[in-house]
Amino acid sequence: MRRRYQSNIQADLPEPLPPPVSGPCPNGPVLSKPGIFPPPIHAGGLRYHGMAPIICHLHKLGLVEARAEHQIASFKAGVTFARSEGIISAPETNHCIKVAIDEALKCRESGEAKTILIAHSGHGHVDMAAYDTYLSGKLKDYEYPKEKIDEALSKLPKV
Repeated sequence: MRRRYQSNIQADLPEPLPPPVSGPCPNGPVLSKPGIFPPPIHAGGLRYHGMAPIICHLHKLGLVEARAEHQIASFKAGVTFARSEGIISAPETNHCIKVAIDEALKCRESGEAKTILIAHSGHGHVDMAAYDTYLSGKLKDYEYPKEKIDEALSKLPKV
């Protein structure tokens, strides 16, 4: 018998396993937005306030960049992707698709050949209500107030 355990990573672990232990798990530095609690709006699927440790490490090494995209433009990119590729993407993935389309358009303008990789995290079949909200014109972009961001950042520990 094998058990699946989940923390920041998933792994199949063979039996026997040690008994469960209570307490904090090993932690490493990750990019997060502690103290930032968005209003109860639809957030294009993105409600998690942190990033996976591997993504944080790649960012720290300068191998990936972090970009914020508004959800209406992200959904528009997702619909474009669905019409061209036949895949209805999860709203979270639409943010990646938006950036990939922007990068492809820059390459077309500059003549630069570039390989563009996206992390396609899943389909949007369970988020059809979000697509309906977007397609009916009810989805709104939201800009988190800068003063709230500054306040949250001032509370971060110095590392």
